[in-house]
Amino acid sequence: MITPELRSGDLLLDRVTPFDTDLVLEYCLDPELQRYTRVPVPYTRTDAAFFTGIYATEAERGTDVCLWAIRTPDDAAAIMGTIELRFLSPTTAELGYWLGAPHRGRGIMTTALGLVADHAFSPEGFALETLHWDAVAGNSASAIVAKRIGFTFLGERPSHIAIRDELHGAWLAELHATDSRTPRDGWPV
Repeated sequence: MITPELRSGDLLLDRVTPFDTDLVLEYCLDPELQRYTRVPVPYTRTDAAFFTGIYATEAERGTDVCLWAIRTPDDAAAIMGTIELRFLSPTTAELGYWLGAPHRGRGIMTTALGLVADHAFSPEGFALETLHWDAVAGNSASAIVAKRIGFTFLGERPSHIAIRDELHGAWLAELHATDSRTPRDGWPV
């Protein structure tokens, strides 16, 4: 799926490219990112090149994934993280995201995720009705971002996420196009 460029004042979301390989490698070597995502461990330059080359190209050519690089307009060459929508039906998608360690804790992902949700629900965008979110139970940073943009926490499901052949409990949430987008109570964070 051709990645639509999305912008806010201080963020630019656009395509992941092979020029992002070195920073993707650096970020994906972070033990905290490895703990909560499905990246291979050990993570190698070949893995990063696959993600920024083959995987990103297949996402652009296909119809079931939209993949964005998170950047700033001032330094559009430097990727900070990614957001992915995986389409489950014509009206529903699952959301995944990560941010490199140097960029965490500054509200970048909250702003970026808000841009993606706006586009996902817009009639001029993907005209979706529902976004699903899940994360390994205990991934408070990811949960805080989902909470901030208005996702409703649905609960925890045991043995739901497989990471490197091990099943983990998952926190689950969803956001509907008609939701107010204000933070909701009921989250474990």
